[in-house]
Amino acid sequence: MKKITVFMMLATCVGLLQAQTSPDYIFGSDNGAGWSWTAGTQGNTSLGNSYLWQFAATATADQYFKFGETASTVDGSGFWVNGSSGDMNYTGGGAKWTAYYRTNMGGGGAIKTALTSGNYYVVKARKQAGNDIDFAVFDNGAAAPVTVSSVTRTISGNDLTVTATASAAASTNEKIWLRYSKDNWVTSTTTEMTFTSGTSYAATLNCTSGDFVSYYVLTTINQTSAPAEVDVDFYTVNYNNNGGKNYTVQIGPFSGNYYIPQGTNAKGFDLLSTAVNNINATGVGGDVVFYITDNITEPTNVGLGVNTNGHSITIRPDQDADRTITFTKLSDNTSPTGHFVIGYLGTGLTSAWSDDNTIATSNVTIDGYAEGGSTKRLKFTNANTTHGSRVIVVVGACENTTIKNCIVENTTTNTSSPVAIVAVVRKGTAIDVAPKNLVLDNNTITCNISTAGMGIRITHSASSGTPTSKLTGLVCKNNVINAQRRILEMNYTNGGEIYSNTINLNQPTTASLGYGIWTSTGCSGTFNIYGNKFVTISIGGNESSGTLGQRAMSLGGSVTCNVYNNTFAGMNRLGTATGQVNQTYIFFGCTGNIYNNTFYMPALTSSTVPGYYRAITLSSANPNIKNNIFISNEDNLTNELIGSVTTGESDYNNFYLKAGNNKARVVSTYATLADYQAANPTKDAHSKSKDVNFVSATDLSLTGASIDDLDLAAPAIDGVTTDIFGNARHTPNVYMGAHEPNNLNDTQTFTVTVPNGTEHVYIAGSFIGKFWDINNPFELTATANANEFSGTFPAHSNVEYKYLCETGDWDYQEAVYEEGIPVQRTTNRTYVANDIVPIWYRVKSVTLNVSFEASVGVPNQLFLMSSINDWKEAIELTKQDGTFTTTLTNDNQKVPANTEYKYFTNE
Repeated sequence: MKKITVFMMLATCVGLLQAQTSPDYIFGSDNGAGWSWTAGTQGNTSLGNSYLWQFAATATADQYFKFGETASTVDGSGFWVNGSSGDMNYTGGGAKWTAYYRTNMGGGGAIKTALTSGNYYVVKARKQAGNDIDFAVFDNGAAAPVTVSSVTRTISGNDLTVTATASAAASTNEKIWLRYSKDNWVTSTTTEMTFTSGTSYAATLNCTSGDFVSYYVLTTINQTSAPAEVDVDFYTVNYNNNGGKNYTVQIGPFSGNYYIPQGTNAKGFDLLSTAVNNINATGVGGDVVFYITDNITEPTNVGLGVNTNGHSITIRPDQDADRTITFTKLSDNTSPTGHFVIGYLGTGLTSAWSDDNTIATSNVTIDGYAEGGSTKRLKFTNANTTHGSRVIVVVGACENTTIKNCIVENTTTNTSSPVAIVAVVRKGTAIDVAPKNLVLDNNTITCNISTAGMGIRITHSASSGTPTSKLTGLVCKNNVINAQRRILEMNYTNGGEIYSNTINLNQPTTASLGYGIWTSTGCSGTFNIYGNKFVTISIGGNESSGTLGQRAMSLGGSVTCNVYNNTFAGMNRLGTATGQVNQTYIFFGCTGNIYNNTFYMPALTSSTVPGYYRAITLSSANPNIKNNIFISNEDNLTNELIGSVTTGESDYNNFYLKAGNNKARVVSTYATLADYQAANPTKDAHSKSKDVNFVSATDLSLTGASIDDLDLAAPAIDGVTTDIFGNARHTPNVYMGAHEPNNLNDTQTFTVTVPNGTEHVYIAGSFIGKFWDINNPFELTATANANEFSGTFPAHSNVEYKYLCETGDWDYQEAVYEEGIPVQRTTNRTYVANDIVPIWYRVKSVTLNVSFEASVGVPNQLFLMSSINDWKEAIELTKQDGTFTTTLTNDNQKVPANTEYKYFTNE
């Protein structure tokens, strides 16, 4: 039994040792500590997995205590005590002593230390590598230990001065220390901070340009010199380590890679705002990459305003994993407003814009792809739904700013013009500053919760009037943009390239006049708008006047707009929309061209009184309108494909109105294309009116019978060299509309050798403009070679076809014959340069000519019997000068290729 009992006791002890954690609790006498021997008091967590208890003594007496793993005094709970049954008298004066692990509280003596009434004491404990713990008692005298309320820094040359503000002046027993590392805590140094004035303490570090310093501030009690680095955490009483992230600073200009949050990387910062404030202060000395290593919550707005001196700053994910930067600030900045502002000089964006700020924050790229990745991983968003700010802002004299492969989302419900991405032209008292070369590429941009939400906006912010400078070098491409009020608003913009974007404009309620792409009166230059897909253009509220409604494009101002290769679909009124309809795909009020676009006008779900429902509204403008496809499926409401007749060139368009809607108009007041052409003989002479096959109501790619339809052919236009998908446009003829599925100008040359006696050779197949047409097929021409015919016809290289010897009947096609089986019709051919037709399946007639050898002699009569009449009747041939002839035919004028016959004579 004793052996078993010992074994069980050992097993219990081993189990407790395995479960042992750390000295979280303390038991002891009170004397102002608030401790007891019946339940443990949990300590506050401190640095390095240490624990801390602080109290002011209320008696001059010995304080007895033991440490525990839990609040329980039950045997087996685990305790740290004096190693023997006697009490340990701690007289260390802040020195580190050892307490020993025992299973039961009674397994060893208590620890005692003398108290002086009114003094403040701190007890620290930390588990050693083994089972025992380090502990110490610190006496701060009659003053409460100070806390560190703030930590600031200044940099002068390469000297870093860190200033700590304490809650009070430190007592004579306390010291305030700066602990720092220049290699991300592989090594570290602790240096004492010197009292400066009031409650401030400072230390200056002599650094070298390029040093990256991490640091925090701590206090100790009863320490006359800096603890050994391995014991700094144990001796720390109070500290300010930036919420556990430490403070970090780059000494000298930034160059190389930095990680946010820093983690175990050599250089980095806790927040994007910290990194930006640092780079603003110290400058740029080389190309910089900020790698985003995790999700970040930004409590303040960020202003990147630093002269990059020709170098670049890139922000991107560190790996192919999702990273979200969420801004939570409840109020907006003074000016310019925004969560992440590029081109602004000012820590935390707390001060107003400084007039005439020409700082060149250039060559900034925000790339949502990780290196080698192809998925949008970086997201910028805001968490405060009532904040009316902008998420990303580019302001002032910024050159070469690129935002690509990102997700930018403004989730506010505020109606004070919230935007996802903004560019701001700034007018100062002396000069204007405007961004240059702004590229927005392959982003998902969303601001569709607020009824005033905008995707992208280019505007100005002025302290003294309207700026004369404008943003130049705008490229907006490959983005998916979702908004309620405006997709891309351009003020103070000098030209731009807007292409290959997917646009969804959806206002669920009546708010204002919604725009997809808008050039205002502040714009100038040439805008090329091409390859865009307008998928959704819908409104759910009333449009009581022309000031409400939607325009997929509203193009005005002293600009030239070239609009080509776009598809316009998704126009609709939803929900409770009633009253006047004011919707158009293009509101054109400038000079320019409208080429090779496809417009689809669906029947509006909710429609009543027409204001305007048009594909194009011309507002004192006369653009050239050519090679477009206009399809209206509106079955009730008055609608017009084009609102008025342009004085520019207009031709080779396809206008089609749904049959049965007698309120529909082709152009202006003309109900049919013929009416319009008769009244305007110089317009649209070559235009057509034909329905078109689209893939769907939102995907306006051509399909079915519309492919290879020569009615959709139009002369190629200089400058429009590709279609909406980047496919090459061809010459001399292209497809009308945005989609060029293939080359309408393809031709193939067909050469074929046919049976003797063939007079005509035709060809039918998947030809351009003649799809398997045997009634009016292409005819080949006889060549100088016997039985050979040839012809060149419009066809692609993958054309399928068959030859015929007569039109209008597939029985006259080519055939094949093998010994022992009936004659078979051939399968479709695929293109080769030279073909052979061995036999025809049917011919209309066969002329037979018979002659005789001289040695035989010529009979007076000659007959034949044939399968063409089932061998029932003899057919007499006609004699002429020693030869006989007849034409073999039947009632249907079809002679099968396997017709059999024999000659005979009665002589």
